[in-house]
Amino acid sequence: MNKVIILALFVALSLAQNFSACTGNTNNFDLVVEQPQLLASTKNGKKYIVQSKTDSTTYVYIAVLQGTPYEMGYAYGTLFKNEIKFVLSSIQGFYDIANLWMGSALPAWMQNLTNDAKSTAWLGTLFEQIATSRYTPQRYFDEMKGIADASGIDYQLLVRLNLFPELIRATCSIIGVWGPASKTGNLLQVRALDWVSNAPMNQYPTITIYHSSEPGSNPHANIGWAGLVGSLAGYSTKVGVAEKVWMPLDDSLTTLFGEPWMYVLRDVLQFANNLGDAINMIQNAKKTYQIYVGVGSKSDNELRGFQYSYAKTEVYSDKNWSKPFSTNHPQMNGVMYWDKSVAQNDGCISQVLQNYYGNIDWNILANYVSPLHKTGDTLLAVYDFGANVVYVSFANYQTNTPAYSRPRIYLNMTQLFSISVSDAAEEISI
Repeated sequence: MNKVIILALFVALSLAQNFSACTGNTNNFDLVVEQPQLLASTKNGKKYIVQSKTDSTTYVYIAVLQGTPYEMGYAYGTLFKNEIKFVLSSIQGFYDIANLWMGSALPAWMQNLTNDAKSTAWLGTLFEQIATSRYTPQRYFDEMKGIADASGIDYQLLVRLNLFPELIRATCSIIGVWGPASKTGNLLQVRALDWVSNAPMNQYPTITIYHSSEPGSNPHANIGWAGLVGSLAGYSTKVGVAEKVWMPLDDSLTTLFGEPWMYVLRDVLQFANNLGDAINMIQNAKKTYQIYVGVGSKSDNELRGFQYSYAKTEVYSDKNWSKPFSTNHPQMNGVMYWDKSVAQNDGCISQVLQNYYGNIDWNILANYVSPLHKTGDTLLAVYDFGANVVYVSFANYQTNTPAYSRPRIYLNMTQLFSISVSDAAEEISI
């Protein structure tokens, strides 16, 4: 037998023995390290792409915006008109099979609105819009108005479709590793979004970088898709955020009347300078649904987890977070995570983290933990706070290949946050 084949079999057997709770395989793709290529510019904004030179399907768009919320929205709508229209239409199309991931994630009264999943989802976003409007900071409406004015997209449609994540949330995983667990001692954070691999919106993965003129704002990056202004995942010069659904749903912990959680998370990105700020903001927010949240802080070099709901908010660290969960979730100093399972008893993540404890780096998290646990099928992002780098991958919707099985793209956040758009209008016209 060929020596290469023997070696591959040996490695596969070793992994199976070491990580018996895991069902996936490691990711062996080379890291994509390419410079952002400028595609277009306009007043208050620039549009870039970072793309593999060997694989045309591996890329991410970068929007760099500055100014007031309306000015940033107008630049966004100008630069990404077609992409935003496509993403919104793809979300509408997914209403047709909304019952595949909604179901018990909806409040009981909403599940019984109609017998049709598409109608239920559409009515759900209408109720969300009515219930959350008075609690939503004006900046989000101003940004969406700017997008609508520049692109010709219906403003009310844009507002409602931006509330779709509020309804579905998704399973997902959150991981924080720091101090004695981390190879460098610096904080690493994982945001793995488990939804669907064939979501057409993955045709336009987009990192949107905001330089807001609002007082107290930090430069921050939304990691997601064109036109979604709330934060499903995000990284700022100070903190990083991640989210997952908290199941089973308890209607006593949930209300429609509050600020949508995606906007609360972006508030944290924009205004929190440390964990103290983030804890205060989340505890005092007018919250709606049950979710788990992870917030990492560069200055604190730690991550905190939140059981977040309308009725109460619990804050967890590496010292107390395992108490509510199973023995497959052992306590480790410098480690805090929620896996994608509802019961938090999968065991895969703990096996891998224990095996590499003290030597965990971005590679272990992105290419071992995530694919072995099969988490991050739609989106996977690893935040390296010490290096100020984000590693990101998105699903290939055409081949239905999950993000955890795709090449990782290297994003130098020091470089991206430093891009100036003051000369944008002179560079490349639309």
